[in-house]
Amino acid sequence: MDSGFEKTLEGYKVMYQARIHVEKGSSDVWDYILTHYEDMKTDDVTPLFVTRSISDGVTTFVVDAKDADTLSEVIFEHFSKIESVQNINVVSLMKPVFFAIPPDLEDIKRYTVSIKCKPSEYESVYTKITELRPSSTTYPTYAAITLQSNNQDILLSLLSPSMSTLEEYLNEWLSPIEGVTNINVSTVSADRKLATRFEWKRTIHPITVWESLTSRDYEDKVYKDVNQGC
Repeated sequence: MDSGFEKTLEGYKVMYQARIHVEKGSSDVWDYILTHYEDMKTDDVTPLFVTRSISDGVTTFVVDAKDADTLSEVIFEHFSKIESVQNINVVSLMKPVFFAIPPDLEDIKRYTVSIKCKPSEYESVYTKITELRPSSTTYPTYAAITLQSNNQDILLSLLSPSMSTLEEYLNEWLSPIEGVTNINVSTVSADRKLATRFEWKRTIHPITVWESLTSRDYEDKVYKDVNQGC
């Protein structure tokens, strides 16, 4: 866990999540996004990927948008009138960083980890999270600062075969970080890439990459990651 990586954290960009809360069991928003995401693309809005947590009743729509006002137009036009929608929260993904992972992982699941920190430790906790290495079973895929309400300061997405293997990783590498006060894990039921390779490449700025990869290699691996675990 201590070698093989080279980190680039230049040119940060803010992305947005629209967290759409729906009636439990409803797939209306998920189905709508997969059918209509091309209609949501404009010069100022690029849909990147979407995830769904059935247990939480949340569909998360991740976009690259010019600003929150631009995203609000998409929300008003496409989501607010869907009958099963109960609530929508918009969250800024500040300083997003993506981790390259080995291709063609099998029997893998995606998890979202919400991390609470002491305010005085925001920066140091975030920095240590960007330096996380994979284990033989568990792979960080992306992280961002959210400072979202009372339950999440930093968002971390990981791939792991099971909740138990994920918890082992978190207990060893995340919980001991000084300043971390609480960790909450959600299971991602499905995720889907929405951006083209060109759109993805244009959008991502900070990347954590394998030291041995060429620039094209890391673009391919980070791009492929979004559909891992679907």
